Amino acid sequence: MGLLFSIAIKNVNVALTIAPVIVLMLMILGGFYIPFRNIPVFVRWLNHISFAKYGFVAFCLNEFGGREFECDAATSCETKQCPVSGDDYLTDVRDMGGLSVSVCVLVLVAMQLLFRVAAWLVLRWSYR
Repeated sequence: MGLLFSIAIKNVNVALTIAPVIVLMLMILGGFYIPFRNIPVFVRWLNHISFAKYGFVAFCLNEFGGREFECDAATSCETKQCPVSGDDYLTDVRDMGGLSVSVCVLVLVAMQLLFRVAAWLVLRWSYR
């Protein structure tokens, strides 16, 4: 994405202003700071084009998927259900159901290729 921005935007000051804003927006919509269900509806569609979302979801699926976490005596109480399932955490708390690690990696590779091809096309078109 940085390569595409550096080729498409000729003015350095404008590129240095626009690129961090877009990357920060995609990071926020990637699920790091805000769970997907808490993102406002009018911008929720943008998380599907966020590269940070697919990296973060793949990481969480790798770490929490298929695992169970026991509660210790200090934190367990009558309202908690122990053991806590990692899959339940991913689907109920983080709202990451429906994706797999392989799909996330495939989407990230496709995004990388699309950004490279778009950068090449912009470069080819701008110096013709």
